[in-house]
Formats: sequence, C-alpha cells, structure tokens
Amino acid sequence: MTSNGDSVAAMFVSAARAYPDRTFLRWCRGDERITWSYADAAVRIEALATRLDELGITAGDHVVVHTAEMVPSIVFDLACACAGVVFTPLETTSLPAVLDLCVRIDARAVLTTPDRIGPYDGRPIVAEDGRAASTGDPALAIARLGERARRRDGDTTYMLQPTSGTTGGSKLVIRRHAAFVRIARVPAMTHGMGQYLLSIAMSLAAELCVTTRIDVDADIHEIRWLDPTYCCLTPRVLRSLVQQLGGVAHGDRIFGPSARFLVSGGAAPDNDLLTTAERSGMIVVNTYGASEFSLVAITRPGHWRPDLVGHMLDDVTLRVTDDGELEARTPVMMRGYHGADDLTRAAFTDDGFYRTGDRVTLGPDGELRYHGRLVDSFNLFDGSHVAPGPIEDAVTRLPWIDQVLLLGDQRPYLTGFLVPHAALRGAAARRASSLRRLVERDLGRICSALDPSARVRRVAVLDRALPDAVHQVVGHGKVRRKRAAAAELFADTVEALYGGMAPPGVLLIDVPGAAQERRASSRQRLVWLFRLDTGDESIVACTRDVSRSGAFLELDGPIPPGRPIAVEVIAPESQGFVLDAALVRCDASGCAIRWTGPAAALAELTRRLPP
Repeated sequence: MTSNGDSVAAMFVSAARAYPDRTFLRWCRGDERITWSYADAAVRIEALATRLDELGITAGDHVVVHTAEMVPSIVFDLACACAGVVFTPLETTSLPAVLDLCVRIDARAVLTTPDRIGPYDGRPIVAEDGRAASTGDPALAIARLGERARRRDGDTTYMLQPTSGTTGGSKLVIRRHAAFVRIARVPAMTHGMGQYLLSIAMSLAAELCVTTRIDVDADIHEIRWLDPTYCCLTPRVLRSLVQQLGGVAHGDRIFGPSARFLVSGGAAPDNDLLTTAERSGMIVVNTYGASEFSLVAITRPGHWRPDLVGHMLDDVTLRVTDDGELEARTPVMMRGYHGADDLTRAAFTDDGFYRTGDRVTLGPDGELRYHGRLVDSFNLFDGSHVAPGPIEDAVTRLPWIDQVLLLGDQRPYLTGFLVPHAALRGAAARRASSLRRLVERDLGRICSALDPSARVRRVAVLDRALPDAVHQVVGHGKVRRKRAAAAELFADTVEALYGGMAPPGVLLIDVPGAAQERRASSRQRLVWLFRLDTGDESIVACTRDVSRSGAFLELDGPIPPGRPIAVEVIAPESQGFVLDAALVRCDASGCAIRWTGPAAALAELTRRLPP
C-alpha cells in the first residue's frame, strides 16, 4: 500500500525529505529560544515510534497522550501517526479522568511529560519533554519514517478526538488521516484546530510557532516574540490574549509585526475582537466545522463580515431543515463515536448527513450564518423564537461578568441571572448603584443590536456563583446551561423577574432599552378583548400580547390548571368567535395560554393578526 501523501505521516515525511534543514518548530522555554528543524524532529519522532515497537504496541492499538505542552504533544502525535497507533489526547491534570479514559479505550500505554508521570494502573509510560538533545542520524530516521508512512493511508484511523461535552458526556470521535490531509489542501492538539494547523504546516513545509503553554494559558508576549504570520485561535484564546494586554486601543496591533492573518474557529466568533483585529491591519478569516464532519465553511480572505461564519467549501453538501438545523455531509465524515453505536446512529440521517444541532441560514451564494444551538433555544409566549447562546456569549465577554444564564421559555420576555466578578459580589445593596450603571451601559449596548424579541428586559444579579447543576464549564471552556433546572432551583427569583418581590441577596435591574422597546412595539399592536370560560367562572381580559400560538393575559387571579378553556374573541372586530385553549403557566405577571383549535377559529385569528 502506498500513501501518496494521503496520511498525516506521509505529509511529515515528504516535508522532512524535501526540506530537512528548514525550521519546523520554534518556541520558548523561559528565556531560552529553541528551534527544531524537520530533521531534528524526525530523529525524535522515529525514536518514539521505535519505543512503541519495543513495548509491543502496534498499528491499531490505542494510547493516551496526556500533556498540556505543545511540543511533546506534536512529537507524540506524529510518532503515533507513523506507527499507525491510535492516540487520544487529554489535557486534564486529574489522574482519575486519565485512568477512566485508559479503561474506556483499552489504552496500551500513556504518553506524557515527566511532570505528569503517575500510577497509570501498571500501563507502560513513555515520557518526552523535548529537553534532551536529539541523537541519531536524521537521514536514517527520515528513511525509517518513510517506510512506516507507506503502510498508512487516508482511511487509516488517526485519533479519537474528545468532544467538549456541552450536549452531554464527552464523546470520542473516530477521525481518519484524510480529515486532516483534506484541511491541508484547502486554502491545543486536543482541539481540531491544533491538528489542522499541524497538517497545514507540514503540507507547506512551513515553520510552526509553538507556545510553551496552550489554550488560554498561552502568553501574549511569547507569541509576540515568536512573531507568526498566521495566527489561528479559538475565540476564548483570543479573548485571553487581549485581556493580558489590558485591552487593545483602536489601531493597536495585538500580535507581532509580521502578523497578517487571524483565523478564528472552534466556537461562535467574538465579532467585537475580530473587528478590533481587522482594524489593526490583520486579514480576518472565520471557519466553521466540527470534529464529526470536519471543516465545511471558511470566509474568503478580505470578505469577512460580523454576520458571517464562513463561505461553503466546494467539496461539501449542506442543507437546512424546516426547523433551521444544518445537516452536513463531507468526504471525511467521522467513522462514529468510539464505543457508542447508538449515539452514532442517532447523529446521522438515513441518507448519511450529520445532524449538527446548529441553527443557521444558508444563502444562495454559500454564505453561512450561525444563530445558536437548536437544542438550546425556545419560544416566548408570543411565538418569537430566541436562541440565547449567542447573547450569553456576548454578555460573558464583559470583563465584570463571571456567569450568565438567560430564561424566557413561554414567558412574556427574556430575563436572566448575572453573576458578577467576585470583587463585585456580596453586599448587593451597597453595590447596587455601580451594578445598575454597568447593566444599563453594557447590557443596554448589547441588547440595542438585537431583534426586539431577543432583548433582555430584566436581570437578577446574584451574590454567589451558579451551581454546577445549572451552569457547568466543560471541554475547551464551553458552558453547559440547564435552564429548566435553574428555573426550578431559583423559582422565587424567576417569579420576581416576572413581577414578584426579589428574594434576599438578589438585586433586580431592568435593562431600560429593552423595556422601552417592548413598550414602543406594544403600542403598535392591536388591543384584544377576550371572555374566558373556565367552567367555574367567566373572566374578561384585555391584552395586546396575542400570537398565532397563544396569548399572555394580565389577570387579577390565576386560571385553574388542568381544565380546557373556551376563549371568546370580543374585539378588535365586532363579529366574535370562540377559540379552545390550554393553560401553559400562571405566575405573578399573568397567565400564558396556548391555542388548541378549532382550525376554522385559528384561521380567523390569523386573518385578524397584523402582518
């Protein structure tokens, strides 16, 4: 079998053969500046591959790569790629998590750095930190790696890539060599972006600038010394680097003098920071994809806009369902989730498309716009659809905010919990004026750019962090929010957000712009007069909040639950008709009802509603 460059292993060998003396890796260790050529790296990679041979670990076996350092991780990954060994990367310092993963994948060994060596239940340990001098003949090492690479092809399993776990427990995506070879041909090593960068650098025989620490622990001053031309970062890492600088003034450069391109991906983009980078003279490129189906969209250089996540690539097929969910098919789909056949089957449609769970719109020219997660969205009482994720991302980026969780499912408007920075917590009454100014200024600015239905009207500022049961950081800094659990756990506060009294330790603040906009838009709506027959009593209600799906009524008392309701429409037109309804919810702010029929009455209601 010949690889013809169709594997990650073959890409490295090809670059090392053609340009052995070119710099492959450049990084810092304290004040020391270090460079490895492709030949230097080849010697180390072949030595590690030989060590795996000596341990009896062969093609198709599984190992865990347990390190938070980039250079050892690259060496481990490429040694496994050349040996045909399937690796699973893990950054955590938790030994139980490592042991659990070892059992889960039946790992034959743990590849780690000397500072992380631990009792891995008797499994062999291979340690490397890049400090020892390389010994060996580079030409011989490259030749031996070439022999290994010839036994791999694009269809060979390359790695098990852990997902972030935002939609449940972390899954292990089975990824082939071809997924990363494809990216190299289309103009945190645990993260897909890290693997893509490695592949691109090798395909071009380019220099890879490597930070000592990874992800949000990367040092902006070290990056400035490395002076890369292309900076490829997830939004949270970009945010961390800017925070290290204390912010960036208009026109200031974030990175070194050679930085020309900023490539962002791996999460919803931080458009404010990307705009700042663009104003500093960098060309911004955003990417969209996932481990399960690889990259499917990239904004064309010079054509990035804040409302775009990318332009569809030529070799993919995308479609959008009636619910707005993106379904994707690419030449390099995952093989499945390791040890989870049921999850694998559920992830795909019958005709082989992956269900992304993302709400998007796709333009006729292939422009892709992201509107949040499908599973993390809801309808307000008037039928307005809200995806809270992007709003929460924007609020979380405020420097004085630690946590945010928004609510509004079948409610009259959007509200939420804010947990400020620790320095602002406690003694809410004493800090009320400062917090009120921050909310009015910052949330008012964010809400002013949103559709009126998506504007947060009121927030509860809490004096302690939200528990993990409702707000949990998982994976690569992503957040799993459980809204139903939060509404139940903080029921008193939720009722206060919609008209009740604030519990002790909770500060309620209205977001003026959102409330004013709601009142202004309400003035444009028709006034409806209803007579409700609940079986026990007849109630007359007046409201402007009516939609095709239901209505929200401000009443003096609750509607008895569990009973059908007959709603006679008295106005806005003189000729009335009767709708059937069911109670959705009653609280201090009023009662939400949902129309259940009949069809003729619903059609008449739709006719009378303003367009």
